[in-house]
Amino acid sequence: MNNDPFAMPAIGEITDPDQIRVVLFINNRQVHAPLSELVKHLVARIADLEDRVIDLETP
Repeated sequence: MNNDPFAMPAIGEITDPDQIRVVLFINNRQVHAPLSELVKHLVARIADLEDRVIDLETP
């Protein structure tokens, strides 16, 4: 048994990915957000950038 109060389970032990939260530091403050929401935002942003590249490459 692990008595370490700061021990964290391995990410492989998490059954619900929506439970994963990411800690961010903004303006000397600590905030947290669901990883899934951050990934959605990044995927949308990458898709926008890919569209812009295609527009620039298309004569």
